[in-house]
Amino acid sequence: MTLDVLDSPEAVADAAARRFLDLAPRSVGLAGGSTPARLYRLLRHVDLGDVEWWFGDDRWVPADHEQSNEGMARRELLDPIGATRVHPMFRGESPAEDAAAYECELGDTVLDLLLVGLGDDGHTLSVFPGFDDWPTAPGRVAATRAPANWPDRITLLPSYARTAREIHFLVTGEAKAEALERLLAPTGDERVTPARALRGPNVRIFCDADAAGRLTG
Repeated sequence: MTLDVLDSPEAVADAAARRFLDLAPRSVGLAGGSTPARLYRLLRHVDLGDVEWWFGDDRWVPADHEQSNEGMARRELLDPIGATRVHPMFRGESPAEDAAAYECELGDTVLDLLLVGLGDDGHTLSVFPGFDDWPTAPGRVAATRAPANWPDRITLLPSYARTAREIHFLVTGEAKAEALERLLAPTGDERVTPARALRGPNVRIFCDADAAGRLTG
């Protein structure tokens, strides 16, 4: 894993944008959240017409819902660049049926770049502490739920997510400091900190000084 500590959330987005352009990915898994939104705004003036856009996870809601990751990505990036190769997770059947359909649509896709966040509870994608089936779940996509928050979700499973050629964690804010410390610790339980399931040499972490506040050395 590579760790880049930047001064601010804006600097995190800028560094991630520069790495994105260096990679010139052709298939990208998008994330929700305020830090990815900053990144998307930096990319909206770049010619990205050849990119195929997927999602690492999303809430099971239509794109016009305020909690939709797809909706945010469309507003901040996909619509401004006129993206046509977009693969929504929400189809409107059921979470389980839509997850199965997404897995079929993935086919043999290997993502060039997967963008992910880190929850203050240690989750990533929509794989949360307490989602006990995920380490042995078959397939690459699953329906799941946050421990306390509606609505249902669809997520890539770590077994597939970690096959991406490069994974970028975008982590900002003091509230993420303890989770980031657990992610980077030499040992730890993936069921307690699911983000640890994505650890590997293809992982790059962009974080701000507040998120890195508990790190030493």
